[in-house]
Amino acid sequence: TAVRQISEIKNNVINGGMEFKKVYALGTLKYKIPFKSSLDYYSGQIKFGAGIGFYQSTTLTIVHNNRTTDLHSEYVVDYEPALGYHTTVEFETFMPNDWALSIGARISFVDFKADSTQSSGIFVGNNSIIDKTSFDEMDGSGIDLLISLGKYFW
Repeated sequence: TAVRQISEIKNNVINGGMEFKKVYALGTLKYKIPFKSSLDYYSGQIKFGAGIGFYQSTTLTIVHNNRTTDLHSEYVVDYEPALGYHTTVEFETFMPNDWALSIGARISFVDFKADSTQSSGIFVGNNSIIDKTSFDEMDGSGIDLLISLGKYFW
């Protein structure tokens, strides 16, 4: 699985925002527990998985726009590539014509270390606005909801 993910925080802020971007590739081994259909329900399986992930191109961007002076300021942290691990659980049901619907969750565990930083505008040489050392290490762990529709070709 290769993914590009972006998280943004903009609520109640008219002159700024924060964005955390990451690109990652995951490898997962899964253990499947099949079950047979009963009554009007289709057959399916429960899948438990675990694996590792490679995270790259990870960037945190903090933006401030002064509406009076039109000064645009940014603080950007680029993080080193990192390895992490994850676990998954999914419920997959088989439908007619070899289609399948899966619903599940993935819990990921990864830590990022800052590689470089860039400042512009009000963030240059001003540590009173934000504590820049708090972004030297970032806990990138989290949980994702998984919903997929697939077709089996057998």
